[in-house]
Amino acid sequence: NKGQLGIGVSFLAGERLLSITARNATLYTATDGQFLQFSSDADLYQSDTSSASRNTMNGYGASLDLYFKAPYKIGRKTGTITVSATDLGFIYWNNKSLYYNKDTSYYYDGVSINNISDLQNVSFNNISKDSIKNKYLPFRKKAFYYTVPSTISINSNTSFGKYHLETGFWYLFNSNALGYYYLQGDKYFTKGWMAALQLGYGGYETVNDEL
Repeated sequence: NKGQLGIGVSFLAGERLLSITARNATLYTATDGQFLQFSSDADLYQSDTSSASRNTMNGYGASLDLYFKAPYKIGRKTGTITVSATDLGFIYWNNKSLYYNKDTSYYYDGVSINNISDLQNVSFNNISKDSIKNKYLPFRKKAFYYTVPSTISINSNTSFGKYHLETGFWYLFNSNALGYYYLQGDKYFTKGWMAALQLGYGGYETVNDEL
């Protein structure tokens, strides 16, 4: 048997995007409750919020898939090893998309009230939702390229007749998932039926078992 090599190209249509990367974000509350201090170093990318209906294209792009499969033999046992990389690409989001970048610290120690029965003269320094947003969340509209979550994986499948043993690893880029390692046993029955038990570590659930 010979190895197999596959290549695929896909064209992508982007509908919605919301991505937040916080390299540093802390919120401190004084032990006596006298003040709050918030520090942040973050980037935010968001697609056009005025055009968020379904089937609306706010971006376009392309991706590439690569696939390689080869047989091997250990003693009398045969098997295959597969290596793949999928969704290697990007989406270009239009110039109505939103971008935010801020490395700042905000200190808040409340509002002074001299007479609780007379709140008319209390000054909030013209604080409003929009003024806070414009000062601490200064969004600007711009077009940008954003890579799509791509996956790299490798696995081997060794045949023991009606039983197969599979081991593998995959990693999803641009996500908060851990690399996933797994061990899987397969039992093949007649008429195309099979049962599988998988034990894994990583991904989104850390420890995983499937039947």
